[in-house]
Amino acid sequence: MQAGTAVPVVVLAAAVLHAVWNALAHAMPNKLAGFTLINLAFVGVSAIWVCFTPLPGSAAWPFVAASAVLQAVYQTLLLQAYRLGDFGQMYPVARGVAPMLVAVVSVSVLGQELSAPELTGVLIISAGLVALALADGLPDRTQLPALMAFALGGRGLPSRLRCATMRGLTGGLLSLTAYGLVVWAQDHGDLASISALRETSIVIAALLGAVFFRERLGGRRLAASVTVVAGIAVLQLAHT
Repeated sequence: MQAGTAVPVVVLAAAVLHAVWNALAHAMPNKLAGFTLINLAFVGVSAIWVCFTPLPGSAAWPFVAASAVLQAVYQTLLLQAYRLGDFGQMYPVARGVAPMLVAVVSVSVLGQELSAPELTGVLIISAGLVALALADGLPDRTQLPALMAFALGGRGLPSRLRCATMRGLTGGLLSLTAYGLVVWAQDHGDLASISALRETSIVIAALLGAVFFRERLGGRRLAASVTVVAGIAVLQLAHT
């Protein structure tokens, strides 16, 4: 399989893994312990990996530092969101705006060009994701705090870690694998298209929420999912 043909398959596999690890994180009774273990898995694998790879150039270090800070903020926000919000709604809110933002940045900052079919596909997928996120209406007052977070502390964290060891470390490995697959795909394909295709994880998360968390998957969510699939089809036709 050539790299160009493999990119959509790799990105879809990453989307499945991303949705699964988020579902695992949401299902953990003690989410602080769960997210701690997920990130410990990152650190453990990365500590081994850096022993076999050269250090990045000096020009890359500011981006590495900025990425680390943004990742820490992202994990904190996601932790609080899963504490307070519904998985089927919080996950789309967290992920749904990414394709549009990446498309804008890739064109305006990175100078990449999108053809009309590619842009149409990105717009359709983004519209479907927004509809899926808001299928049950805007988050109510009890869920609004899940869009914000503060520094978290946890007494007795070691004992909590022992109760969630396998699930947390598994979630971390799945997340790291998903990220690695996307990094490979971004090196072999178009940034905006890959980002849009990656967001199919929201559709998968909606199904996981309905099956495992008994969350309602009504007509609006199904219609939004069909819209996402239609956008993917347009995106794929643009590359054929």
